[in-house]
Amino acid sequence: MFENSTTEGKQNTKVLQGKRRQDEVQLQEGEENHLQHYLRCRFHQIKTVHVALVVGVATQLEKLWTPSHTVISCHDPDIRRIYHTSTVSHLVLALVVTIIPFSMMVMLEWACPPKNTPQPHKPSLRKTLVRAFVYMWDSGVGTVFTIFFINFIKIAVAEARPNFWDVCRPNLTEAQCDQVYVHVTWRDCTNPHQLPHPQVVDSMKSFPSGHSAIAVFSAVFMIVYIHRRLWRVCSYLLAPWLQLAWASWAVFCCQSRIWDSKHHWWDVVAGGMLGAFGALITVHHLCRWFDRRERVQDCEAPEDGTHATPASLTPSATYYLIPGSEGDGYKSTPQQEDSE
Repeated sequence: MFENSTTEGKQNTKVLQGKRRQDEVQLQEGEENHLQHYLRCRFHQIKTVHVALVVGVATQLEKLWTPSHTVISCHDPDIRRIYHTSTVSHLVLALVVTIIPFSMMVMLEWACPPKNTPQPHKPSLRKTLVRAFVYMWDSGVGTVFTIFFINFIKIAVAEARPNFWDVCRPNLTEAQCDQVYVHVTWRDCTNPHQLPHPQVVDSMKSFPSGHSAIAVFSAVFMIVYIHRRLWRVCSYLLAPWLQLAWASWAVFCCQSRIWDSKHHWWDVVAGGMLGAFGALITVHHLCRWFDRRERVQDCEAPEDGTHATPASLTPSATYYLIPGSEGDGYKSTPQQEDSE
């Protein structure tokens, strides 16, 4: 009797030791796979950052590239308007498309938590700020690529602005002006207002409107975001008013470019269309239409210190960060469509 119990005890001990070794091997494999996924994710993030930085530097370097010439008619009234300062300056434009959207996203992400958040709890400030920052980062990447494309068109087309004659005042003879069209370079400008050289060169970059593109980009981006966050989720009344405010901002900024004699009407229309297209591409490919369980890179271990199992780290799995979910960490779920 005693020998049988001893034998059973030894067998149970061996079984427990075997399970422990199996669990240790599984945990080690999970840690290795998690580390591989972490490094792979960081590599993709670094590539994205580098691409954005390269495009941003290229966009700034484009200011050093000048159109070879522009073609004008000396008697064209569309290029003889008076020079005015911009109603919407570059600083105002930058503040409106960065500070206001980020502040609005922080408030909406906190006030309208995901449906699976236990009531009356709200998401933590850290998660709210992180999610708003991620959306603003996507918006910034889309804006940079849009500006790069627009500046490329500006240099290729080299259209004179409505205030070109007043800004440049080219040194042309009567014989040259008697021609139907005349080629003018920045070296022909007398610069009567003593403006900086970049502004004189900029008078040859009318088509399309960069201000209009950025304003419409921000408006479309925020209109879609407000629709996803407020419409049929938190408020039926607040959403359309906020969307109307963003649409009004875009219309005002576009119209101001015509009032200030900075652009022709077709420049504004083309810039607005490019901005709307860039915003929709950004929302679709980067923000994934602001889905609550949008796909993110699982680059950090869960806060509770647990490691994902090898099965959950297979390439067929899609990683989602679900704010407010139980455990407040990462989950691995099959790729599927999820709506608000």
